[in-house]
Amino acid sequence: MPEWFELEVQPNEVGERLDRFLTARIAQLSRSAVQRLILEGEVSVDKNPTKPRLKLRSGQRVVLRLPDPRPPVPQAQDLDLKFLYRDDDLVVVNKPPNMAVHPAPGCFDGT
Repeated sequence: MPEWFELEVQPNEVGERLDRFLTARIAQLSRSAVQRLILEGEVSVDKNPTKPRLKLRSGQRVVLRLPDPRPPVPQAQDLDLKFLYRDDDLVVVNKPPNMAVHPAPGCFDGT
């Protein structure tokens, strides 16, 4: 189940960047993890999507949704792939353009 953090910007935090604010307030997250969550749309400021470099104002409401961890091992998926050739030792696939060939940050599905 996702974990939620709801924070209010205090007067002493005015002008701080959003990514630094969240890193200081939520010790379990690194700055790069916070930046990734912001870019993935898991953070809002006053109910609006935002960017890591946003300078905060007093009283703003910051909400961060920490999603469930992804499975550590890639899961098999039923993809519409065209196999040009296959035998016991070799497979030739007509891979669609822009399809990642393996899971990576920002691209965990459809690879």
